[in-house]
Amino acid sequence: MRLFKEIEKSFYKVKKLLTKEQLLECAATAETFSSHPIALSIMKAYGKAYGNKIDESGSRENRFIIDGNINKPVSSTMGVGVSGLVRIYSYTDEVFKSLNEDMTNYWTFSLNPYIYMEGGNMNLLLGAKIDVEVRGREKITPSPAIRFNYYPSERFMFYLLAEGGRKDNSQYNLFYENRYVDPLIRVMDSRSSLDATAGIKFTPLSTLSVGIFGGYKITKDEHFFCPNYMKIDWGVSALPMLAGNWITPIYEDANTLKFGADLKYAYQNVFELGLKGTYYNWTFVDTTSLVSSFIPIKKAWNKPDFEISANAAYKLPTLPLRFDLSYLGAYGRKAANGRYPNEILKMDDIHDLSLKGTYSITPNFSAYIKLNNLLFSKYDLWWGYPAQGFNVMGGLSVLF
Repeated sequence: MRLFKEIEKSFYKVKKLLTKEQLLECAATAETFSSHPIALSIMKAYGKAYGNKIDESGSRENRFIIDGNINKPVSSTMGVGVSGLVRIYSYTDEVFKSLNEDMTNYWTFSLNPYIYMEGGNMNLLLGAKIDVEVRGREKITPSPAIRFNYYPSERFMFYLLAEGGRKDNSQYNLFYENRYVDPLIRVMDSRSSLDATAGIKFTPLSTLSVGIFGGYKITKDEHFFCPNYMKIDWGVSALPMLAGNWITPIYEDANTLKFGADLKYAYQNVFELGLKGTYYNWTFVDTTSLVSSFIPIKKAWNKPDFEISANAAYKLPTLPLRFDLSYLGAYGRKAANGRYPNEILKMDDIHDLSLKGTYSITPNFSAYIKLNNLLFSKYDLWWGYPAQGFNVMGGLSVLF
């Protein structure tokens, strides 16, 4: 496709450094324009049950998702299109529905008309998006849909991404974000009218890429997870009173400012090094939290002030064997005190170092072994829920 060719032309010095997918990511281009004018995907996910106990069937969530895109060129460098997304949620458990009311059995749709231009030393997608919730809370969220890449030379790129929309906080997705959330709670979808990132990418050496970026995000109903030590009595005879450290979401209208830098280095096909750091600053709109009686203080609970990730990879020249040493750090996290709501708890920083060895039997089939938490660090993933200590895992990987 033309977009790939333009990016390859501007970054021919770093073809061995970055894949096409990585180039698109650093250029903030999440999708390209296929030669096929119509693209449609449908996913029907029959629900998984989520309960408080192993012998409890729990609530069952069903999702039906339709995603489509239509575009048509009007010239060799310009075209128009429209994309859309429909999500339908349904829950069959009557107790779950009665506890969550308008956050169950609803559907959403979004429309995104756009124009795109490709040519010379730039690529532009310019559009607008509207996200509508039907039934439920009946929220409407407008947002921009802009992707812009400009590369004045073969070693320099500027990019801008300005989007927004709805974050799907279904039980299925929340299970991967935080599996300790009370399963009888359906976390509200958050809505962003602006999620913008701008940055530069330059290659001072043919094997080195450096990026600097900044961004700003405006979010309605951003959720933050807080410990709740109180007894939980749902007032339903079928549910027992529960006691313990239950993680409960609270919601705030919050704005996020971020700055960061990343570095990538590669030597032939033998050694790779990556480093990325991001600083975050949260501010809150002066409104009353939906659960202000529970946690009256407004903080970005469990969110780090600074994150850093690093990875060093070495591939043996004579064997299909690769080693990856990875580090993830998160600093400045805070937790609310579920017993004393006016107290702020400082969480231990995350220091997670791992080593992975991968042996490729074929291009699509490999075996691996991974050593986790090599620093024997002790920290909580969420307040009261400690991370696993040193552990070893292994397995097989198949690419289809």
